[in-house]
Amino acid sequence: MAVGDCDLRLAAALLGVSSTVAGCGQANGPPLSYTVPAGSIDERPDPLWGDPYPDTPPAPDGRPFDPTKGLGIQLYADRLIGRRVAHFVGHRWDVLRSGAEINEFYPAARAGPGPGMCETRGLQVTGGFFGSRLVKTSAGKWLEPVYTVAGSLPPVSAAGANDYRGHLEQACRRRTDMDMWFSAEPGRAYLAARLADAVVAAARKRAKLPFRLHCRPYPPDIHDRPQCAKDVRAITASIKSRAILQVGECYEEPRPDCVSVDLAKVPERSTRIEDRWTLDIEFDQKGSLTITDVALSDTRIIID
Repeated sequence: MAVGDCDLRLAAALLGVSSTVAGCGQANGPPLSYTVPAGSIDERPDPLWGDPYPDTPPAPDGRPFDPTKGLGIQLYADRLIGRRVAHFVGHRWDVLRSGAEINEFYPAARAGPGPGMCETRGLQVTGGFFGSRLVKTSAGKWLEPVYTVAGSLPPVSAAGANDYRGHLEQACRRRTDMDMWFSAEPGRAYLAARLADAVVAAARKRAKLPFRLHCRPYPPDIHDRPQCAKDVRAITASIKSRAILQVGECYEEPRPDCVSVDLAKVPERSTRIEDRWTLDIEFDQKGSLTITDVALSDTRIIID
């Protein structure tokens, strides 16, 4: 397989994605460690993120900013779209300089694409209400899936797979924080989340790291000493591995053996334009999945 080792195939099988787990080779390095034992699931909805609109002034009566203008997500979506197309529980809102509003409405999530993961996809509509007047510039389009971590990431045993999936489905349906979930290329979401969690778990142990960990300046040609140079292992150990904002290519180059994961430094005060940690993780999938090299960067995303 181009993407996925024995454990990845087993994880997919346990979640009903595939039943083929044959052909696995021998382990080529120490097994991955994780921050949470296998089979654990977050029971609380939306346990990670803070106020989705921390910089938006409250309403004149002092109530927190509400982009649905008091209608609630479902009714606001119905009126904006003109009909009910799905039962929506999550909402992402932004406004462009032109004044146009960008709304993304999310149905309840489901379990997948691996243990501890949830996924859903949003319906994006450009437009909004100005007073009682509807201003809409698009009919709506379904977006690519987004993902989040809702539990432990190591593969679960076959014996407990059915009960585990049922509990994970329930946990995913309770989530409403889709405005902070991440997108990824097909087959990379679970892999990226699993690798990031394994890097943080290894950094928290007292044992010698089974991979090279180093601090990389951002941008790469900057001459200032990066923050992570103080103690790269201690900073890596402090990262909240579930606070994934983005998954992409390492060093902006497509490589099958490397994945880049951006994580919020302070998830409870997070916005999508802020300082974040970036882990560029090189790995080997011959046999069991192993990590070979990790570069940690201080990254700031700036949108003009």
